[in-house]
Amino acid sequence: MLAKYSVKRPYTVVVAVVLVLILGVISFINLETDLLPSFDLPYVLVMTPYPGASPEEVEMVVTKPLEQVMATVSNIKQINSVSSENSSVVILEFNNDTNMDSATIEISGLLDLVKAAWPDGIGSPMQMRLNPDMLPIMVAAVDVQDLDMIQVSQRVEEDLIPKLESIPGLASISATGLLEERIQVLLQTDKIAALNKDLLKKVDQELSQAEDKLEEAQEELAEGLAKLDAEEKNQKRKLEQGKKAIQLGKLKLDEAKTELLAGEKELLQAETELGNKRMELLAQENSLKAILGLLDELEKNLPSSGVPGLGAQDDLRAALQAFLDNLPAEIKMAMGPALQALEERLEGSGGLSAIDLQGLIANLKTELNQLSILLAQGLGEIDQGLAMLEEKKLELAEGKVFLDQQIDELGSREQELALGGLVLTLEMGKARDKLTEGEATLAEKMAEFEEARDLAFKEASLDGVITREMVSTILAAQNFSMPAGSLTDQGQELLVKVGDKFQDQEAMGNLLLFDTGDQGIGPIYLKDLAQVTIMDNSDESYARVNGNAAVILTFQKQSNFSTSQVTEAIRDKAEELAGDLEGLNFTPLMDQGIYIDIVVDSVLKNVVYGGLLAILILFLFLKDIRPTFIIAVSIPISLIFAIAMMYFTGVSINIISLAGLALGVGMLVDNSIVVIENIYRLRLEGMSTIEASIEGAKEIGGAIISSTVTTASVFFPIVFVKGISRQIFTDMGLTIAYSLLASLIVALTLVPMLASNMLEKSKEKKSRFFKGFTEGYSRFLGWSLRHRALILLAVALLAVLSLVLATSLGTSFIPDMDAPQMSLSIRADKDTSREELLASTEEVIDRLMDLEGIETIGVFEGGLMSGMGMMGGGGGSRKS
Repeated sequence: MLAKYSVKRPYTVVVAVVLVLILGVISFINLETDLLPSFDLPYVLVMTPYPGASPEEVEMVVTKPLEQVMATVSNIKQINSVSSENSSVVILEFNNDTNMDSATIEISGLLDLVKAAWPDGIGSPMQMRLNPDMLPIMVAAVDVQDLDMIQVSQRVEEDLIPKLESIPGLASISATGLLEERIQVLLQTDKIAALNKDLLKKVDQELSQAEDKLEEAQEELAEGLAKLDAEEKNQKRKLEQGKKAIQLGKLKLDEAKTELLAGEKELLQAETELGNKRMELLAQENSLKAILGLLDELEKNLPSSGVPGLGAQDDLRAALQAFLDNLPAEIKMAMGPALQALEERLEGSGGLSAIDLQGLIANLKTELNQLSILLAQGLGEIDQGLAMLEEKKLELAEGKVFLDQQIDELGSREQELALGGLVLTLEMGKARDKLTEGEATLAEKMAEFEEARDLAFKEASLDGVITREMVSTILAAQNFSMPAGSLTDQGQELLVKVGDKFQDQEAMGNLLLFDTGDQGIGPIYLKDLAQVTIMDNSDESYARVNGNAAVILTFQKQSNFSTSQVTEAIRDKAEELAGDLEGLNFTPLMDQGIYIDIVVDSVLKNVVYGGLLAILILFLFLKDIRPTFIIAVSIPISLIFAIAMMYFTGVSINIISLAGLALGVGMLVDNSIVVIENIYRLRLEGMSTIEASIEGAKEIGGAIISSTVTTASVFFPIVFVKGISRQIFTDMGLTIAYSLLASLIVALTLVPMLASNMLEKSKEKKSRFFKGFTEGYSRFLGWSLRHRALILLAVALLAVLSLVLATSLGTSFIPDMDAPQMSLSIRADKDTSREELLASTEEVIDRLMDLEGIETIGVFEGGLMSGMGMMGGGGGSRKS
């Protein structure tokens, strides 16, 4: 069906072939070219930075916990680790059939668990899978004539590397063997000890001053307590004296008050007596006045002259006697003898004349008037006495008021003294409490002082303080600079950065470590405690190329770029730089691009040679150029079709995929030869070219399809193999399958179409060689059938021999390949010095330079060439 369609529509087949050719050419141009297919080795590296840590600390804190956790990862085979200064590397080896993607995910989860328990100084662990893309695509030596190593290093760092980094597809450039100048800080213990001694002495002085102050405070508190006790006693004594004085004053005031009350009582009595006396005198005066009135009446009734009669005389005498008898006793007592004389005259027996009566009355009146005068004088004296008594009463009242005031004042003073005593007690108690609290506080301060003394000596001591880690941390913090944006000032943009790195040795020596705060000691700088010197790594690396100082550059490409293209771009750029920079020599020591070109060219040549040989053999047997040409056309078309399929399935051009194409070349012609031979046979049997083409392809169509599928099925299971074998040989299985599929399609379409147009004049051509070969084969086949046991024995022997030879063969991951480089390791005993080893190496190089065919000789010390993957380390011996 397919052959008939192709023969009937030849232009469709031609257009399809052209499209395949165009698509194949474009695919070939865009295919990535590498030495090996991309595959992951069953290894994972877990790298963890721990700045400032020793190898022992790295092992205990980082490596061992990682090993314990990583041991639980599925399909783990072996764990190795390297604990070095500042970093830890754990190497995990897995079984070959392990899915590395799943293993990576599992490792990430375990790392998240273990790093949570790490100290803050440990960096985040980084895991890295090993694959060929990690290998450098080129390792080159750079040297500049007439320049020393420092100048070469500067030229490489400043001019060469920045320009090479601009190459498209180049991921990184690492330089090895650069002479790097560094500032070495060597702590000097004698300086630290001297400074420590000064600091402790100063601290001891300051602590002694503080202790003296505390002791002075203790003395002041004791003195204050003594003064407080004395003052308290003094104030209490004064209070007691005041109380006694007040009590004495109160007694005196009470006595004075008693005396005033007694005087007041006496005054009242005197006043009462004077009042009574006055009343008596007033009564006597009234009586006198009444008596004088009666005397006046009596005198009026007396006869003016002569002697009254006896009756009248007796009456007068009786009236006067009665008058005299009725006189108050007081008047009688006052009249005294005069009254007695009057009474005696009245009592006399002689008669009394009017004149006598008048004289008696007149004498009586005189006596009464005198008595009245005396009474008036007595009343005056009594009134004066009463007035004096009133004055005395007023004085007594005022004295009483004064005494009451004094008593009240003494009472107030007594209250004030009582209150003062209470206040004194309270204040003295407060003062005593404060002093007691001060004593307790001072005791605490003394205890704190003792603790502070020990702590101060401990903290002031530089033992264990100024360490390598401390100085390293300070240097890292100070030697820091980073951009912080920009500022615009008057239309000019100014860059802003934070921090500043050390510019020279002097700046680092003047780094302030700490300030003691003491004028005698002052600030402590790095140069005060350490020796700051400029060092380089010239004693750690040695690199020479053709006698000149050299630097090793290792190039790595980006994963999505072709190795050949990137290495070619590096070589072109190196030639350009060699022309621009005078004396620059760029010597590739390992170039994957060259290897790839060599391998690819070799495989392509083998493909071409194989195709030519197949065509030649076909021509020898067919002895006709036309069927030979048809077979020859089918080979490149099938290969180009396979290349197009490689591009769309992500298969790169490498030694594995090209090996598959090379293997496929021998099988590409099988289907086409079978088809063309059958068409050729039918054509010779008399069929037309079209009928022969259709029937020839149709007759053997099923056979070649089953044969092709059977052959492809042999390689197809490689796709299902696990581990690294699958990753490596998948490309081979796919390319062989693609080429066989292409050959099948070409055999069923293109070959019948070409045969229908080119085999019109076909004639059978006899070959005596082929006829003799077939006759000989027929005789050998008959003999084999008659001697079957012998044939089977021979086959068994060959099988056993094959097994024996197979087991004796060595194994290797990748076969050895010839390269235009050769490496030589020179080792010496441990006792050999570095200078002696270098001298021996230079002598060997001088001899090698005399050999023909040597273009470049490079000398490198130690592991500088380890990045090439060509040279290994050497035990405990020195190596150059």
